[in-house]
Amino acid sequence: MSNQKIKLMTARDLQRMKIPPINWAVKDLIPEGLTLLAGRPKVGKSFIVLDLALSITNEYKFLDKFDCTPGKVLFIPYEDNTRRMQSRINELLDWEIAPEGLLFPSELNFPKLDRGGVDNIRRIIKDDPDIRMVVIDTFGTAISSGFNSFGTSFKEDYDFLSHLQQLSLEFQISIVLIHHTRKLPSENVFDEIVGTTGVTASPDTLMLIKKHGDKTLLHITGRDIEEDTFEIKFDKETFKWELIAEGVTYAGTAERQAIVDLFEGDYDKEFQIKDIAEQIGKSRLAISQLIRKMKLSGEISEGSGYGFYKLPVHN
Repeated sequence: MSNQKIKLMTARDLQRMKIPPINWAVKDLIPEGLTLLAGRPKVGKSFIVLDLALSITNEYKFLDKFDCTPGKVLFIPYEDNTRRMQSRINELLDWEIAPEGLLFPSELNFPKLDRGGVDNIRRIIKDDPDIRMVVIDTFGTAISSGFNSFGTSFKEDYDFLSHLQQLSLEFQISIVLIHHTRKLPSENVFDEIVGTTGVTASPDTLMLIKKHGDKTLLHITGRDIEEDTFEIKFDKETFKWELIAEGVTYAGTAERQAIVDLFEGDYDKEFQIKDIAEQIGKSRLAISQLIRKMKLSGEISEGSGYGFYKLPVHN
């Protein structure tokens, strides 16, 4: 244990400090630090992060809404080969010339993160200060088969991701790590991310793409951003994701979502238990029990009068 005396500062000292503003890769969406983007296989994660990388290097709005900070992007696609990446780039760019600022490892070969990969990323960033973002696709394939403790130890999951998180903050860049979710649904969508809670505790920002009925939602939360839910849609002609709506109210299960959908996004609309039961086709007792759980989880709130319920307003 170190015998070095710990220096202290006052709250007033902290107030007077000149702290640089947050560096945003994507304004109000992806700040500097580690971002974990998760979703089920084949949900479209690879297309959305490649479009994200192109938005930064081509200097256009991500999802046609969010301003990007121009710069280079290092893209490490552990799961894909050159043919597949070439095809995706051409589809997203409609066969226009690709930007010079989007960088890939030669032949797409890169060391596993736990076998020198993190150190290699550090060297690349040091050699090229114009790199604004690093994308790692996916976490599961970015670690070696010898990393047996993944998903079983909170401390080891947390410590491992902390190396990436500290690297991103050291250079004030964004590192986006693609990951998977499990099949079983959870009341909190971020609890569906594969691994221990150490996987979700270390990143600065969490993003999750999930199907809710016939809709696809992008859930986001983090230390430096407002928690929000966006409805997005994949355009099969342009191969891009489109932003449909912001501030979407959702529920943790399909049964609860059916109740939320009754309000059609209208925060002034109110229903009684009997009205909900009639429209959903379930007994009043069953709906009453479900509403009680939804109130506790913040999926619904009490209305203006006794026995009335409405959508909660999230500030």
